[in-house]
Amino acid sequence: MDLKDILKGKVVIVGIGNPLRSDDGAGVELVRRLSGQIDAVCIDAGTSPENYLGKISKLNPDVVLFIDAVDLNQKPGTYRVLEKEDLLQRGFSTHDISPKILIEQLRAYSTNLKIYMLGIQPQSLEFGTGLSLSVEKTVDELVKHFKHEEVIQSLIQGILEHALKESAKSVTRLHLKIGFLTGIKEEAFHETFQALSKGTLLENARLEITFFPGTRIEVISFDIE
Repeated sequence: MDLKDILKGKVVIVGIGNPLRSDDGAGVELVRRLSGQIDAVCIDAGTSPENYLGKISKLNPDVVLFIDAVDLNQKPGTYRVLEKEDLLQRGFSTHDISPKILIEQLRAYSTNLKIYMLGIQPQSLEFGTGLSLSVEKTVDELVKHFKHEEVIQSLIQGILEHALKESAKSVTRLHLKIGFLTGIKEEAFHETFQALSKGTLLENARLEITFFPGTRIEVISFDIE
């Protein structure tokens, strides 16, 4: 499962960790960098996520994504989206709260709530050091990933609004210009667009993409029927 498959609807992102213990601070550092930059509520829960359950429930989210350092038995910096079963099996890296209890308490507020964990493989959990180079690089990559998904989601929403005003049944073709300086790669764009547009009027749209030396994405034209 990928991030693009789960970040739909109202999302709350909860960073967990202790920034004084090297890579254990990856979750809170990522949330700090994302706060105010994407259309999701970002919460730095430190080492006590249980203290924020009431706040999370009042937000009435569709999805809660926890971010924490997790031993994935992979090379440092590797990350993976964990679903309920994996989360119950692995638990949190250095924190006392039981994942089972946390999930049960959140589900008590909403049975339809979807809960995931973005686990990042730490290299070090030693006191008194910052993020390792490998985890720092992963945090940088994830910031870009979240922001790119935000841009694509906003693009889809804008096109849908125009198409619905025209009483369209589907969008059959979409021509875009993407600036090189956005850092968005064509293959990644196709994959994310396909995931985020699933179940909408754009689900089967044929994409035509032109790259140019710019910093934005422009909609050139789209066809509806």
